[in-house]
Amino acid sequence: MSETTGEVEAWNRALQYLARRSRSAAQVREHLQRQGHPVEVVDRVIDRLRERGWIDDVAYARRWLEIRVEAGRTSIWRARWELTRQGVRGEDIDRALAAMPKDREKQAAIRWLRLHRRRHRNDDLTTWRAKAYRGLMQNGFDRDLAFSLVASWDDEQMGGS
Repeated sequence: MSETTGEVEAWNRALQYLARRSRSAAQVREHLQRQGHPVEVVDRVIDRLRERGWIDDVAYARRWLEIRVEAGRTSIWRARWELTRQGVRGEDIDRALAAMPKDREKQAAIRWLRLHRRRHRNDDLTTWRAKAYRGLMQNGFDRDLAFSLVASWDDEQMGGS
Protein backbone atom coordinates (compact mmCIF):
# COMPACT_ATOMS: atom_id res chain seq x y z
CA MET A 1 0.00 0.00 0.00
CA SER A 2 1.51 3.34 -1.00
CA GLU A 3 1.78 6.16 1.48
CA THR A 4 -0.74 8.16 -0.54
CA THR A 5 -3.26 5.33 -0.38
CA GLY A 6 -2.60 4.94 3.34
CA GLU A 7 -3.14 8.63 3.91
CA VAL A 8 -6.41 8.59 1.94
CA GLU A 9 -7.60 5.61 3.98
CA ALA A 10 -6.61 7.30 7.26
CA TRP A 11 -8.34 10.51 6.13
CA ASN A 12 -11.55 8.63 5.34
CA ARG A 13 -11.46 6.79 8.67
CA ALA A 14 -10.91 10.05 10.52
CA LEU A 15 -13.89 11.65 8.76
CA GLN A 16 -16.09 8.66 9.59
CA TYR A 17 -14.99 8.84 13.21
CA LEU A 18 -15.69 12.59 13.39
CA ALA A 19 -19.06 12.19 11.66
CA ARG A 20 -20.48 10.47 14.75
CA ARG A 21 -19.61 13.36 17.10
CA SER A 22 -16.86 15.88 17.69
CA ARG A 23 -13.61 14.54 19.13
CA SER A 24 -10.35 15.82 20.50
CA ALA A 25 -7.21 15.55 18.40
CA ALA A 26 -5.89 12.93 20.82
CA GLN A 27 -9.01 10.80 20.38
CA VAL A 28 -8.70 10.91 16.59
CA ARG A 29 -4.97 10.14 16.83
CA GLU A 30 -5.61 7.14 19.09
CA HIS A 31 -8.40 5.87 16.83
CA LEU A 32 -6.24 6.04 13.71
CA GLN A 33 -3.26 4.43 15.41
CA ARG A 34 -5.46 1.58 16.65
CA GLN A 35 -6.46 1.10 13.02
CA GLY A 36 -2.78 0.50 12.25
CA HIS A 37 -1.94 3.76 10.48
CA PRO A 38 1.69 4.93 10.79
CA VAL A 39 2.40 7.88 13.09
CA GLU A 40 3.61 10.07 10.19
CA VAL A 41 0.36 9.51 8.29
CA VAL A 42 -1.72 10.16 11.40
CA ASP A 43 0.19 13.41 12.04
CA ARG A 44 -0.48 14.65 8.50
CA VAL A 45 -4.18 13.75 8.75
CA ILE A 46 -4.49 15.52 12.12
CA ASP A 47 -2.78 18.61 10.66
CA ARG A 48 -5.17 18.67 7.69
CA LEU A 49 -8.18 18.28 9.98
CA ARG A 50 -6.96 21.17 12.13
CA GLU A 51 -6.35 23.37 9.08
CA ARG A 52 -9.94 22.83 7.99
CA GLY A 53 -11.28 23.45 11.49
CA TRP A 54 -12.67 19.94 11.83
CA ILE A 55 -10.56 19.35 14.92
CA ASP A 56 -10.35 22.22 17.39
CA ASP A 57 -9.56 21.20 20.94
CA VAL A 58 -10.53 24.58 22.42
CA ALA A 59 -13.96 24.44 20.76
CA TYR A 60 -14.28 20.78 21.77
CA ALA A 61 -13.46 21.67 25.40
CA ARG A 62 -15.91 24.60 25.32
CA ARG A 63 -18.73 22.34 24.10
CA TRP A 64 -17.84 19.66 26.65
CA LEU A 65 -17.90 22.23 29.46
CA GLU A 66 -21.24 23.59 28.28
CA ILE A 67 -22.77 20.13 28.17
CA ARG A 68 -21.33 18.85 31.44
CA VAL A 69 -21.18 21.97 33.60
CA GLU A 70 -23.98 24.16 32.30
CA ALA A 71 -26.44 21.28 32.44
CA GLY A 72 -25.57 20.94 36.12
CA ARG A 73 -24.23 17.43 35.74
CA THR A 74 -20.79 18.05 37.17
CA SER A 75 -18.28 20.60 38.41
CA ILE A 76 -15.68 22.47 36.42
CA TRP A 77 -12.96 20.51 38.23
CA ARG A 78 -14.46 17.17 37.19
CA ALA A 79 -15.13 18.31 33.61
CA ARG A 80 -11.48 19.45 33.42
CA TRP A 81 -10.38 16.00 34.60
CA GLU A 82 -12.62 14.33 31.99
CA LEU A 83 -11.19 16.52 29.22
CA THR A 84 -7.64 15.75 30.34
CA ARG A 85 -8.44 12.04 30.14
CA GLN A 86 -9.64 12.65 26.58
CA GLY A 87 -6.26 14.09 25.68
CA VAL A 88 -7.14 17.78 25.64
CA ARG A 89 -4.15 19.90 26.70
CA GLY A 90 -4.40 22.02 29.84
CA GLU A 91 -3.88 25.29 27.97
CA ASP A 92 -6.77 24.45 25.61
CA ILE A 93 -9.01 23.71 28.59
CA ASP A 94 -7.95 26.99 30.21
CA ARG A 95 -8.83 28.92 27.05
CA ALA A 96 -12.25 27.26 26.97
CA LEU A 97 -12.80 28.02 30.66
CA ALA A 98 -11.85 31.67 30.13
CA ALA A 99 -14.87 32.03 27.84
CA MET A 100 -17.27 30.82 30.54
CA PRO A 101 -19.01 33.22 32.95
CA LYS A 102 -17.29 33.36 36.35
CA ASP A 103 -20.31 32.17 38.35
CA ARG A 104 -20.72 29.07 36.17
CA GLU A 105 -19.66 26.67 38.94
CA LYS A 106 -22.18 28.08 41.40
CA GLN A 107 -24.98 28.00 38.83
CA ALA A 108 -24.11 24.40 37.92
CA ALA A 109 -24.19 23.40 41.59
CA ILE A 110 -27.60 25.05 42.05
CA ARG A 111 -28.97 23.21 39.00
CA TRP A 112 -27.55 19.95 40.35
CA LEU A 113 -29.19 20.61 43.74
CA ARG A 114 -32.57 21.39 42.17
CA LEU A 115 -32.54 18.13 40.22
CA HIS A 116 -31.38 16.20 43.29
CA ARG A 117 -34.06 17.78 45.50
CA ARG A 118 -36.80 16.85 43.02
CA ARG A 119 -35.61 13.24 43.00
CA HIS A 120 -35.50 13.19 46.80
CA ARG A 121 -38.52 15.39 47.53
CA ASN A 122 -39.86 12.93 50.12
CA ASP A 123 -36.70 13.22 52.25
CA ASP A 124 -36.84 15.61 55.16
CA LEU A 125 -34.56 18.60 54.65
CA THR A 126 -31.89 17.43 57.12
CA THR A 127 -31.56 14.00 55.48
CA TRP A 128 -31.58 15.54 52.03
CA ARG A 129 -28.89 18.09 52.93
CA ALA A 130 -26.52 15.30 53.98
CA LYS A 131 -27.14 13.42 50.72
CA ALA A 132 -26.86 16.59 48.66
CA TYR A 133 -23.54 17.61 50.22
CA ARG A 134 -22.08 14.15 49.57
CA GLY A 135 -23.42 14.24 46.02
CA LEU A 136 -21.88 17.61 45.27
CA MET A 137 -18.54 16.46 46.65
CA GLN A 138 -18.67 13.24 44.60
CA ASN A 139 -19.29 15.33 41.49
CA GLY A 140 -16.22 17.45 42.16
CA PHE A 141 -17.78 20.68 43.37
CA ASP A 142 -15.77 22.89 45.71
CA ARG A 143 -16.26 21.94 49.37
CA ASP A 144 -16.94 25.48 50.59
CA LEU A 145 -19.38 26.15 47.76
CA ALA A 146 -21.20 22.86 48.42
CA PHE A 147 -21.45 23.55 52.15
CA SER A 148 -22.67 27.11 51.62
CA LEU A 149 -25.35 26.15 49.09
CA VAL A 150 -26.62 23.12 50.98
CA ALA A 151 -26.69 24.92 54.35
CA SER A 152 -28.64 27.86 52.93
CA TRP A 153 -31.01 25.77 50.81
CA ASP A 154 -34.64 26.84 51.03
CA ASP A 155 -37.09 24.74 49.00
CA GLU A 156 -39.42 27.65 48.31
CA GLN A 157 -36.74 30.10 47.20
CA MET A 158 -34.63 27.61 45.26
CA GLY A 159 -37.41 25.86 43.40
CA GLY A 160 -36.76 22.51 45.02
CA SER A 161 -39.44 20.01 46.05
